Amino acid sequence: MTWLAWRTLRWHPGSLVGTLITLVVAATAVGALWFVVDTTDRQKAPVERYADVPLVVGTAGGAISPGLVAAVQALPEVAATVPEHSFPAGLSVLGTPVRVPGDQNPWPWGHGWSSARLTPF
Repeated sequence: MTWLAWRTLRWHPGSLVGTLITLVVAATAVGALWFVVDTTDRQKAPVERYADVPLVVGTAGGAISPGLVAAVQALPEVAATVPEHSFPAGLSVLGTPVRVPGDQNPWPWGHGWSSARLTPF
């Protein structure tokens, strides 16, 4: 068996080189995969604003009237309603918008204190 391996290596050295290259590429791919899996395991998922809220009533871009909030609060199954008051909260210096490099939310929004009890803050 050893004789056959040496003969193959002597007459077909490209096979050995190809095998070694394949092993190096496979090891690199496994290393890259390990890096990706390790990196994703270390990240913590961001806390969503309404993660613990059982029901959210909203409209497509419009405001909800105080009458609708009162009507939902009047339902016997509803324990409490929390109206959300959001507003654009961009930072500017002397009228020039300030952008933070790497910020994932280029258009920040502020929220009224009435909805603070929805969050873990």
